[in-house]
Amino acid sequence: MERWVNFKMFVEFLLILAVMVAIWFVPWYIIKVIPSKIRYQQLKSTGIINIDRKSGKDFELWLKNMFSNLGYRIKMTPITSDGGADLILTSSRGKKIAVQAKKSAGKNIGVKAVEEIMRGQKVYGCDEAWVVTNQYYTKDALSDAKKCGVVLWNRDDLLKTQRRIQQAHRKNNHQKTNYPG
Repeated sequence: MERWVNFKMFVEFLLILAVMVAIWFVPWYIIKVIPSKIRYQQLKSTGIINIDRKSGKDFELWLKNMFSNLGYRIKMTPITSDGGADLILTSSRGKKIAVQAKKSAGKNIGVKAVEEIMRGQKVYGCDEAWVVTNQYYTKDALSDAKKCGVVLWNRDDLLKTQRRIQQAHRKNNHQKTNYPG
């Protein structure tokens, strides 16, 4: 009889422990894990996660495709001796933009990129200078870019732009599907 009581108390203890773990785990899962999985899927759908894993040259090609989807004509500069710019964009109005692509594996981009693109702007006779990265910028880079009129695109800007492009493609595909001919 005593063994039965001890066993029953042990089972009750395990049930209480299981309930306590569930009370802690379920909210944690809802608050932490689900949003991070959703965020990962959103990032994955933009292609930025793949870019984080690829080379700088692949990042340049990805940017070429993105800016092409935005309506720019793109000229890629030579791989070596690029003069400080990786891409030269031309808008539909004829504005030329020198772009420095800075793919980084988690490190913020510094002032050197701002200096390089200012040189690239002059070398290629461009109206504007942009630095585009898959990460973010140091405070000094942000400050110098503002003073020099250099436009900085960071990871968040790329994500917003990719989402806009994807929405436009979905809208165009939807319209084509609904209105054949």
